[in-house]
Amino acid sequence: MRLAHYEATAMREIPATMKQVQFDATLKYNESHQLYRPVTEPAYVGEPTPEIDAAWKDLLGAINVFVTPKEESQLGGGLWLDPETGLHMAQVSVFHDLHCINMLRQSLYLDYYSNLKDSTWQAHVEHCIDALRLSLMCAGDMTFIPIKWSENRNWIMPIFETVHSCRDYDALKKWSSDRDAADPNLLYKNAARLHAKGI
Repeated sequence: MRLAHYEATAMREIPATMKQVQFDATLKYNESHQLYRPVTEPAYVGEPTPEIDAAWKDLLGAINVFVTPKEESQLGGGLWLDPETGLHMAQVSVFHDLHCINMLRQSLYLDYYSNLKDSTWQAHVEHCIDALRLSLMCAGDMTFIPIKWSENRNWIMPIFETVHSCRDYDALKKWSSDRDAADPNLLYKNAARLHAKGI
């Protein structure tokens, strides 16, 4: 499995630490029996605002990253070679998946994000749904979501504020930033560092 080899290469550069993360994707019922979602900060969902767009921009790591010749070989070869840096490029799944979630969010508000709807929009969104399905099935998070009685709902309710064991997202984001193939301010610095490492 070539991709497994590549992930092993990436993981050697990222501390293999897991973090306990308290999820906060809460849903509640008020006293009028209406479902609502308490807003957390930074907000990643809701009516579009510049602040939400900025939160997503800050959340995303570098999707397109440089890979070394050795890593390119482990991926089966044939990857596009950037003529300016002499390095190949690939995408990182977690950041592609987050890009897809953001695209699905934007698809709820196409009046606001009208520049995004073109002839490829539906195919792109359907691709994202399938990619996220596969990614979630691959990760297979088996954390229990407790179910408790809700007085306001007068019925049972899942409690989404659970603790999950997660990879250190900040470390993943830093790793991708150190290989960012799209930031013109880092392009040559990242390329020179990877060439010097010879990995």
